[in-house]
Amino acid sequence: MDVMKTPDNYLEVCELWRKKFLTWDYEKMMKNLNMDDGIKEDHLEIVYFGIPYYIDKTSGIITNAVTNEANQSFETQMAIYHLLYYAKENPINAKEWIPFRQVEGAGIFDGAFQKTVIELLSKTFSGHLSEFIKAGEKLGFIRTKHGDAGFIADVFRCVQIEFIFWDGDDEYPANANILFDKNITQFTHAETVVLLASEGVKKLIEAAGL
Repeated sequence: MDVMKTPDNYLEVCELWRKKFLTWDYEKMMKNLNMDDGIKEDHLEIVYFGIPYYIDKTSGIITNAVTNEANQSFETQMAIYHLLYYAKENPINAKEWIPFRQVEGAGIFDGAFQKTVIELLSKTFSGHLSEFIKAGEKLGFIRTKHGDAGFIADVFRCVQIEFIFWDGDDEYPANANILFDKNITQFTHAETVVLLASEGVKKLIEAAGL
């Protein structure tokens, strides 16, 4: 796997996956994900965190369909390429939420996940419950009744993540959790799950202006 790379390698890894894409039966991959409607004449359309992206069939380049910008972040490119590449045959959601440590194959990444994703979410929004709520609403996430506030994000049409936040008080510090469908690794690699959760946290922080 090549999700966790140093910045110097980002462009090289993106280029590698762009070239890989050109060798795939990507229309079959889209149909496997029940995304037939995203197969267009000259591109594929995949919605990621509410934003449509186009993958050019002849070049493999990913473009933001809203801004028309072709130079997407490393994280966005990996999330999209990995969805197509790592999805198992006929993947299906279990509709059962689990914490990251229970995600199949994710155990070795749990320490890093707690430090770089969960702690970032809880510490950033400590004392900022209203900002967390406003950010989730601004992003179009679905409000849940978990925690002091919780939101479900449609990462992709077939992949959802729930972000849960409890604000701190004089006795207890702020806390957070992120839940995933039990079968999320039927749609992507376990290490990429870290990337997806991290992207969601960053979007919440950005939307909150923190």
